[in-house]
Amino acid sequence: MREYSRTNMARTCTAIERATVAAIVSLASLLCVASCQTLQYHEPYLHLLQTDSAEVAVTRSIVRIGFSFANMTGKPISGGCGPLLETKIGDKWKTLPANSLLDCLGGTFESGLIFHTEFEMLTSNIVEDLALRGVGDPKSIDGVYRLRWPFVEGRDLHSTKARPVSGVSNEFHLLYPAP
Repeated sequence: MREYSRTNMARTCTAIERATVAAIVSLASLLCVASCQTLQYHEPYLHLLQTDSAEVAVTRSIVRIGFSFANMTGKPISGGCGPLLETKIGDKWKTLPANSLLDCLGGTFESGLIFHTEFEMLTSNIVEDLALRGVGDPKSIDGVYRLRWPFVEGRDLHSTKARPVSGVSNEFHLLYPAP
């Protein structure tokens, strides 16, 4: 039988203590990061919308953006009547306020629901919104845009306990005037 000296036992204890401390520090770091992420909640963006084209030609009177919607979340989601139009200013997305002028009661979209429709907005509303923000040439609405549709998980649109999510589309360009 082999005998261990006090020096070998001390080295073994020190190695075990170091491993234990390292494990505790790693676990504490992981818990800290996880708690910080829950405290700094950001609404998840889900790719639920896809526009028909990466470039949309705009007529002088109305913007028509064809898009497909697919609820692939595995849960029902509830939201307003349609998406909002957002423009990219610098590196931030800004919702154009004319979207909220018309509203309805909203609805619930069951998991697996897929449909195709059009987003419509007056061209003059987009020009006015951009002018109010001091962005771009007032005679042009050329730029990068996307559609965003706010939802909550579940069937109750007005629930205060439901988790908010947003469906977003791909980025696309509005070309005005149309070529």
